[in-house]
Amino acid sequence: MPDVLAELRARTALDEVGLPHNGPMVRADSTSNEVFITCNHVVRFNQEPSNRLQREADVCAHLRLELPGRRWLPEVEAYGGRPGSDYLIVVKQEGASLSRRWPFLCQGQRRRAIAQLAGYLRELHGTDRLDRIPAIENPPHLIGGCDQAAPLFDGLDRLAQTPNVDPGLVTDARWLAEEAAGALRGDCRMGLIHGDLTLENMLWNGQDITALIDLEWARPAPVDLELDILARYCAMPEVHVSPNVSHHQRGEDYRHVAVWLSEDYPELFGAEDLGQRLMVYALGYEVRDTLANPPSGDKMYLSRFHPYKRLGHLVATGGHVNDWLVNLDLPTV
Repeated sequence: MPDVLAELRARTALDEVGLPHNGPMVRADSTSNEVFITCNHVVRFNQEPSNRLQREADVCAHLRLELPGRRWLPEVEAYGGRPGSDYLIVVKQEGASLSRRWPFLCQGQRRRAIAQLAGYLRELHGTDRLDRIPAIENPPHLIGGCDQAAPLFDGLDRLAQTPNVDPGLVTDARWLAEEAAGALRGDCRMGLIHGDLTLENMLWNGQDITALIDLEWARPAPVDLELDILARYCAMPEVHVSPNVSHHQRGEDYRHVAVWLSEDYPELFGAEDLGQRLMVYALGYEVRDTLANPPSGDKMYLSRFHPYKRLGHLVATGGHVNDWLVNLDLPTV
């Protein structure tokens, strides 16, 4: 019954904007939205009281003006509904999530995909008139901008007061943040980032990446902030896909991504203290996620993918940050 009601919502949304929906409709896997696909459109419903989808509609409209003719950009047909049950309708683009295809691609296909991704990112990051991008609420990282690590330290203060959190871990995380935060004060290239750069948000048609989708977290930021999300995905790809396909995902299959991307988009990796910058970004993500999902008891009973466990792993070993630095033959943090 829930799927029937959800499909009815999707068909009603299409009705409201005068789009056809008489054919079959398929529910798609999604970790953050309720998604239905028709022959020609994709309907996404927000599952939380926020303006994420409205922002995405505005960002896509901005990008269509700034980057006309780019087929890899989503084409928004309509936005509507109300907070808590608002929807976004986009034109269906060819392909399936690259994350689902990656385990079965040959090395040449993988290399081609990353080369294309580098080109798309370079265009996205070079977008002008960032002041026209709508403000974002609660971004995934506790980072304010080029020289703004203050939100991270505020988050660590709150984390220290959170039940079931080891004070020693917070102390160690703070020390790491203090050691690395100075790297944000160097040269910083700001740009429009995708903000959720996982292979789940790229469509692959067998030969090409046809689209970068789900731009709800796109925002002006230091462009190398993009690398933290992608590095985390490559280290833990099984977390970012639905359970029914997660058994195909292995971090080993993504070990070349950092090197390939650095070859095709070297300026994205050009910061002098890249490792320290990535560590600040990673801490900003894991601290925020731990605050949003605090441990409810002894950590020994938590999944290794719980944000509190991820934070502990990051502080103890450097986690996905050091994984990428090793792959790039750069000093670890």
